[in-house]
Amino acid sequence: MTHGETDRDLVVMRHNFIIEDQNKRRWRHTSTLIDSGQSFKSGGASLMSQTVGITTAIGTRLIMEGKITRKGVLSPIYKDIYDPIMKELERFGISMIEESERNDLMFGRQAKL
Repeated sequence: MTHGETDRDLVVMRHNFIIEDQNKRRWRHTSTLIDSGQSFKSGGASLMSQTVGITTAIGTRLIMEGKITRKGVLSPIYKDIYDPIMKELERFGISMIEESERNDLMFGRQAKL
């Protein structure tokens, strides 16, 4: 499927988690991204190309700088990989809205308790 000159993409991503701590207390946590890209006619890029391309560029740079030293094909479950990438993505206006039901913890920069 191709975009026309004035078409824009829309990304809706929602992650739902049930988290359990070491004391067996459970709570629900969600991460949500809703955003759209720009049209080709406006000189912009799709949000999919931005989220994939910028993330890949940041990860590549961190590898080249020696800040990511793990080897192989990895899932983004390692804090030393995802944390610096997520922080830098915020500089490009790409971030998740974090919401948690747990009253004594605050997650993310836009947490809602």
